[in-house]
Amino acid sequence: MQEVSAKTKITDNNFFPTLKKKVDAYFKQNDLKTWGNSKLYTKATILLASFAILYSLIVFVSMPIWLSITLCAIFGLNLAAIGFNVMHDGAHGSFSNNKHVNYMMGLTLNLMGGVVFIWKNKHNKNHHSFTNIEGMDDDINIGPFIRVSTHQKRRWYHKFQHVYAYPLYATSYAFWVFFQDFKKYFTRKVANTELAKMSVKEHIIFWATKLAYITTFFILPILMKGVLATILGYLIVSVVTGSNR
Repeated sequence: MQEVSAKTKITDNNFFPTLKKKVDAYFKQNDLKTWGNSKLYTKATILLASFAILYSLIVFVSMPIWLSITLCAIFGLNLAAIGFNVMHDGAHGSFSNNKHVNYMMGLTLNLMGGVVFIWKNKHNKNHHSFTNIEGMDDDINIGPFIRVSTHQKRRWYHKFQHVYAYPLYATSYAFWVFFQDFKKYFTRKVANTELAKMSVKEHIIFWATKLAYITTFFILPILMKGVLATILGYLIVSVVTGSNR
C-alpha cells in the first residue's frame, strides 16, 4: 500500500467534486434545505435552555449532595450535546442560512470554555482538508499515549491503550480548555500548519472567553458553594463531558 503523507499532492482526484455533486443533487431531488430546520432549532433551544437551568440549579440552589452530583453529570452530558448538536453546525455554517446566526451558534463553544476561532482552523480547515493525515489532521493528534494512525510512532505502551484510553478521554475536555487552546494560541500552530492570523477582536474574544469560563465555572461556584464542592462538581462535569465528546 502506498504511504499517504502530508506532502502528498492531490491534483487529479475527482472524488470530492463528484461526491459534492451527488450530495447537492440529493438535496435538490428531495427538496431539502442544506441548513437547519425546525427540528434543529427546537433541539438547540432545549439544549441551551437546559444549560441555563442546570447551571442555575447547581450553583444557586441548595440541595442534597446526591442530587447535586446527578445534576452535574447531566450538565456534563448537556455540554457535550451542545458541542455536537449546536456548535458544530454553527461553526460549519450549516445551522442557518443566516451567517450571523451561524456565528452566534458557533460561539456556544466559547460558552463552554473553548474558542471557536481555533476550532474552525483545527476542524474545518485541517481535519476536513487533511483527514487522518499524520502531522496535519490535529483531530488524530490526541497525544503520545493514544495511537490512532499507522503513521504514528508505535510505542510499547500502546498495546494497553484500549484499557487506559477511557480515563484519558475523561480528561480531554479540561485538557482542551486549559492547555490545547493556549498551546495553539501561543505557538500559532495547528499541528504542522500555521494558525490563521487573529484580529484584535479575536484576541479579545480568546481572553474574554477564558476569563468568563474561570469566573462561571470556578469563581462564582466557589463563592456560592465553597471550594471542595466546586472542585468535585467540576470534576464530575468535565469527566462526563470529556467521556462523551
